[in-house]
Amino acid sequence: GVATVGLFDSGGEISAVDLSFVKSHSDLFTPVKSRIKASEAGGGRWAPKLFKLKEISLGEGRVVKGIFVLAYDFGVLREALGAQTSVLLGYNFLSRFQWDLDFTTPDAPKWSARLRQ
Repeated sequence: GVATVGLFDSGGEISAVDLSFVKSHSDLFTPVKSRIKASEAGGGRWAPKLFKLKEISLGEGRVVKGIFVLAYDFGVLREALGAQTSVLLGYNFLSRFQWDLDFTTPDAPKWSARLRQ
């Protein structure tokens, strides 16, 4: 029931959520582990928190329940991601759908997604 802005992170194994979004919508998240070891694309180590997201919906019945998400402060990434972005959708979410992406009109891209059976 909460609308937010998200981006596809096709290189991310697991989805991520800005820690401030988790804190302001804590009823949507179940803590799994307070800190886990992770590595970034450049090989650096960091310690995000792990949560289970109750559900995420793209609308029109396209709902995924119970996926794991990393939570950390997007901080300096906000400038690159956009100030309103609170979710990065990784492989654990993206792989649940069959996607059709149409970028032939850059000012008005279109997409559709069907749940995989």
